[in-house]
Amino acid sequence: MLSLNSRIESVMSKTYRASRDLCITKISEYCLAINETNRYYLDQKYAQKGKYGSIIAPPAFVEIIAKKAWSGIYKTLEWDPNLVLMCTYKMKCKRLIRPYMYLTVNAKITDYKIKKKYYFLDVCHVVTNDKSQLVAELDIVIAYPIN
Repeated sequence: MLSLNSRIESVMSKTYRASRDLCITKISEYCLAINETNRYYLDQKYAQKGKYGSIIAPPAFVEIIAKKAWSGIYKTLEWDPNLVLMCTYKMKCKRLIRPYMYLTVNAKITDYKIKKKYYFLDVCHVVTNDKSQLVAELDIVIAYPIN
C-alpha cells in the first residue's frame, strides 16, 4: 500500500472533472440554504426586468460543482469527506451563471504541505460553460487531519 504522501503525489498528476446542468430550482434551493435573498437570484419577474435580463446564480454557486470534483480526490486518497476543511478560497468570476447552463469544472492539486497535524492541498479549479467559455477560476486550500 502506498503512503499518503505517495498517493497525494500521484493525484497531483491528474485532473478531476465534474459537470452539472443548472435550473432555476437548483439556484433557488442553494439561495435558500445559504439565506441569500437577492431578488436577481430568486424572483424571475424582477430579474427579467433588471440589468441581467433573467435570473442568475450567486457566484459562489460554482463551489457546489467544485466539491463534486473533489470526490475523486477523496476516493484516491481514501479520505473521509466529513473531515475535510476548506481553509482559503479565492474566486474570479468571468461570466454570469445562468439557468440552463451546463457547467464543467476541472480540478487539479497544484501543491501540498504538511503543517501542524494537517495535510494542506492547494486545489485549482477552472469552470467552463457548454460553449467552452471560462466562467470562473477558484483556488481553494483544503485541509485534512493526519491520523
